[in-house]
Amino acid sequence: MTMKCRIAVRMATGGVFDDEAIDDFLRTLEQRALRKGLEKPTLSQREAVAEAAGELTHDQLMAALTARRMRVAVEIARTGRQAQLAAMPDSLDEGEKLRALNVGSERQGRGVSNSTDALGRAEAITAWGQVQRGLEAMPGLVNRISDFWGNSEKEVDRKIAREMARLNGNGSIEPTGDEGAFHAAQVFAKALDEVRQGQNAQGAWISKLEGYIARQSHDRLKVAGGFWRELAEIGRRAPAEKLAALDWKAARLGAAKRAFREWRDFIRPKLDPKTFEGLTDRDFEGEDPHLADAHGLAERGVIDDPGSLEERMLYRVWSDIVTGRREQLSGADDTSEFRAPPSKAAAVSRERVLHFKDPDAWVDYNNRFGTGSLYRSVMMQLERGSRNTALMARWGPNPEAAFENEIARLETTAKGRGDVDAANALHGWKVKASFEAINGRLEVPESLRMAMVVRSLRSWEAITKLGSIVLSKATDLPMTGHTFARAGAGFLSGYEAAFKGLAHMQGEEGKRAADLLDVGARSFAGHLSGQFNAADGLAGWNAWAARIMYRINLFEFVNEGVRRGSAEVFSRFLGQEAEHDWTGLQQGTRETFERFGISEADWETVRHGLTPASDGRTYFTLDHLEGRVPDEAARRELAMRFRTMIHDTIDNTTSEPRMRERIGLIGSGGLRAGTIWGEFARSFGQFRGFLQTILGRHLAPATQGYAGYAPAALMAHFIVASALAGWFSMNAKLISRGEAPRSFVGADAAETAKIWGAAMAQGGGLGIYGDYLFGEQNRNGLEFTLSSVGGPAIGDMEQILQVIRQATHGGAISPTTGKSQIPGELVRIGSHNIPLINLWYTRLALDYFVLWRMQEAVSPGYLRRYEDRVKNQQGSDFILNPTSAQ
Repeated sequence: MTMKCRIAVRMATGGVFDDEAIDDFLRTLEQRALRKGLEKPTLSQREAVAEAAGELTHDQLMAALTARRMRVAVEIARTGRQAQLAAMPDSLDEGEKLRALNVGSERQGRGVSNSTDALGRAEAITAWGQVQRGLEAMPGLVNRISDFWGNSEKEVDRKIAREMARLNGNGSIEPTGDEGAFHAAQVFAKALDEVRQGQNAQGAWISKLEGYIARQSHDRLKVAGGFWRELAEIGRRAPAEKLAALDWKAARLGAAKRAFREWRDFIRPKLDPKTFEGLTDRDFEGEDPHLADAHGLAERGVIDDPGSLEERMLYRVWSDIVTGRREQLSGADDTSEFRAPPSKAAAVSRERVLHFKDPDAWVDYNNRFGTGSLYRSVMMQLERGSRNTALMARWGPNPEAAFENEIARLETTAKGRGDVDAANALHGWKVKASFEAINGRLEVPESLRMAMVVRSLRSWEAITKLGSIVLSKATDLPMTGHTFARAGAGFLSGYEAAFKGLAHMQGEEGKRAADLLDVGARSFAGHLSGQFNAADGLAGWNAWAARIMYRINLFEFVNEGVRRGSAEVFSRFLGQEAEHDWTGLQQGTRETFERFGISEADWETVRHGLTPASDGRTYFTLDHLEGRVPDEAARRELAMRFRTMIHDTIDNTTSEPRMRERIGLIGSGGLRAGTIWGEFARSFGQFRGFLQTILGRHLAPATQGYAGYAPAALMAHFIVASALAGWFSMNAKLISRGEAPRSFVGADAAETAKIWGAAMAQGGGLGIYGDYLFGEQNRNGLEFTLSSVGGPAIGDMEQILQVIRQATHGGAISPTTGKSQIPGELVRIGSHNIPLINLWYTRLALDYFVLWRMQEAVSPGYLRRYEDRVKNQQGSDFILNPTSAQ
């Protein structure tokens, strides 16, 4: 800009801005004026500049207000966070307090369970519940969107997208005339807007965009060019006989270049011009060299024009997608809406959103490069926005900076009292992993390809191994009893909740209470997101198949039944407790409230205003707060504290692994997804999260005592009840396999001990592993090794290696028949790894009529050997002998 222009601005503003800020402002003004002239050819140059100046002034005002609100939000979050940490018991050191703040703790004490993770889950469930109630209000609409098998009516997603864009101000979109699509669009748009406002309340400034649909999802693998992109590039570069001489690095770079250009050419025509408006060279300062070096990108053929800011922006977006940067939560910047004032352009992130020119362009891109359907995008955005809201509530608009500052403050505190170990622990992996778990960094793969392969294998193991998982649900009964006892309701209320839920014996008012607490929202969100899309490949098929398997094996039916029964009974219990003030509450109820940061004043506010239902009972559902707390923000915050406590309690009744358990299995030493050791840890820990949950959330607290119960009484109940539940579960599995059930007492003391050892393992958290450990291992004659308990994927690999070892060392010939045993072993291994055939109610018939006969045909004598192993090694007999299938 000329010195004359700078002098004029400086005189008009009193010398507030320096030359750099003035130049940035004037460049932006010039670009906007040119755009205004193109949009409205009848405007004079002066009028175009005046309109552009008005918009720019508005943007600067919004940015200034945003910065001010962010400063206020930082202080509010800091004050609340430090107050919560200070209120935690002194028995926790600083690192333990930080972990409790992030992912919770089962210790007794104020605020230790009121974690960011628990709050984020409660926020998400509330948002999903709103969608569920809204869609179910129109009969038949949910089935149109996603039926039992995950299929949707053709083009209904496109209709809903158009109606959402129209509802959000795009007047050029014609109504579809589809009443169901319009209703669904209203439900989705309202839920997304409330999540937007929730983030704004914590310091973000997310404007309501014209024609907005949802946050576009991006499948990193598709955007990166597919799984075999390097091999495809090699095939294009040279004939097969010269593969060894190829430059693999060049092939990798060539594949990336091709992937970007294909993505760019597909998306660019579908974007609205406003995606690129206002771009300047300043927007690319401070970036990675390979992103900022436009001429280098052009020389390598990545972009066509080094002077094109549009191409440079698209390459930056593409790079952020394929490296996983956009997957991590980042507080206020996560919105991609904040634009800094000109003087801060180089210092503050100005990441922009991709604006699609119309709903059809949005849907087309989602189908080609997205991670699923429109509904999956909506539900994922509701979850992401909810988790981001919780993250900002605890850590402010800039969570990472706040986390580092808090570590420094607590380190000073620990050193001040001479506790060097506590100070050093603040920099350990446990504290870091707890934060990276809540902002999503822990699950962003280092190697997307490796993560996808191993994740698909684990998903395959779940599909092929968990057909009988519902038979392990008996072991949830004692855990439900412990959950209710700790909450003050007593063991019998827990058993009532479990049996009532399993039998689906709820009354209408009980169902209504459970619905108002959104207890089925998580399952509903999974159903809405679980549609099968052939373009998603093996990963998409695995996710869909797992969802269907949990439905047809009745696990979802039983699990949701227990959750609904627990919600009804717990709501009724809290309704009864509402008759008492703080001092009159059950000891366990007060302790639970304190663990979740609920104060006496909070309880006094919410306990009044409840009215008995038509069945004469009072249910605690929080829908009465609108008349009790006039201020909407205060009302929402108060309700969320109670929702966090209620949902966390209900989750404990089904022993569901959550963030804290996942960290315990994979967080050690920064074992990230997509690394060799990270994926090994995840595979080793597959299904073990249930064991970790039972030990951490039920057994460990019981050893300390709670709710007035002595540790000895709690442990006695835990041992006896879990052993009985395990005995029932174990026998249910034996019967499903055609084996005779075990009695309570064996032929001698050793056999009795073996029976109850297996029962306690089943009931104490090894329910899912129990069949594998005490059935598959002995039944198939495998040694009990480390890999035997290392997870099903590792166990399967061991079995395959054993067959290979037999084949190469001459141990595969049967001594009785003189024939190879390898075909029979391969049939056995294959039959245990075919999806959806291992259902507990069909497996015995399939074994008898197909698999056993096939194994006997390829390996004569196999069934006799199998019977002998089971009888000799397990001491079991058969209801239906396998040899009768010959």
